Amino acid sequence: MSQEHVGRRNFLKSCVWGSATLLLSSCATGPRKLVSCPPGQAKGGKLPSEGLCRMPSQGLLHKVESGDTIWQLSRDYNVSVDAICRANGLKSSEVIEVGQRLVIPAAREVSRASAPLALKPSDVVFPPRLHPVREPQTLITPLQVPIHSRRMVHEVGPLETVWRISRMYDVSEDAIYRANRMKPGSRISVGQKLLIPNAKVFHNVIPLYPSQKWRYVLVHHTATEIGNASLINKSHHSRGFWHGLGYHFLIDNGTLSKGDGQIEASPRWIKQQDGAHCKAGGMNSKAIGVCLVGNFSEELPTPRQLRSLIYLTKTLNQGYSIPSSRVVPHREVRGASTECPGNRFPWSTLERYV
Repeated sequence: MSQEHVGRRNFLKSCVWGSATLLLSSCATGPRKLVSCPPGQAKGGKLPSEGLCRMPSQGLLHKVESGDTIWQLSRDYNVSVDAICRANGLKSSEVIEVGQRLVIPAAREVSRASAPLALKPSDVVFPPRLHPVREPQTLITPLQVPIHSRRMVHEVGPLETVWRISRMYDVSEDAIYRANRMKPGSRISVGQKLLIPNAKVFHNVIPLYPSQKWRYVLVHHTATEIGNASLINKSHHSRGFWHGLGYHFLIDNGTLSKGDGQIEASPRWIKQQDGAHCKAGGMNSKAIGVCLVGNFSEELPTPRQLRSLIYLTKTLNQGYSIPSSRVVPHREVRGASTECPGNRFPWSTLERYV
């Protein structure tokens, strides 16, 4: 048995992302903000006062996130690869780094996430056919996020183990211990930064445990622009949730050093505890809470988030004999007064594949 198996709306009002403090409201924040700035001011990586230098006719300043490429940015903003390269003094083959700021010339100041969500059947990956879970097991699937650097830095999430992290990156446990000058078997803690040497690919690691209690899958959004399991776990602890993060799974959007579409299993899931995500209808004790980072009252989930949600939901449907009719948005629970997971969430797309 592996080490893995031994073992809302209001969120943290402020958190530090890089050197900027971002204020998070309760289900009221907007989409990712783009900073408009004239070409030539991006290279220093320093944002002007108030984070805004308004000359939208000349360009926008984009902060590179996990999974971004010059080609993808050219598609997102409808600007040629050559134009982006010229504005930033780059070669088309050059690798861009997370946190780097790029001028996007002649781009409109809109949210990238406001573009129509295109998800073709060929884009969707389904899990292997599963029987109801009778003993602990782990499902590992590649997440299609390119790894540009062979030396990744991973922020440890709640109750993560070196065993699990090693499988995320297809790297041995011993290699992780050596790269971080740790003795084999050393404990790791939430928020700790680990160097991952020779990372080849990122995998989502989904642990499954035998249980008869789960009868629904309930879908939520964080209603915030950014987030990861560590941040929300800390926020929920501060709100009095004894077991921290109230959801069983979190699907990241590429912010705070997490991959776009990365699935994080919470301590509640690993310990098979009740959730703290929907008191109405007694859902905390019978529904698996799956939450996506983002505010889908104002934007759309990313295609990678939606693909991961479909994969995870199909896995839970099969593993726990949950019919597709019992995969429901938070807002449809009787007695729940909310629009979660947001009025712009493409529920029909999820229904089509689940």
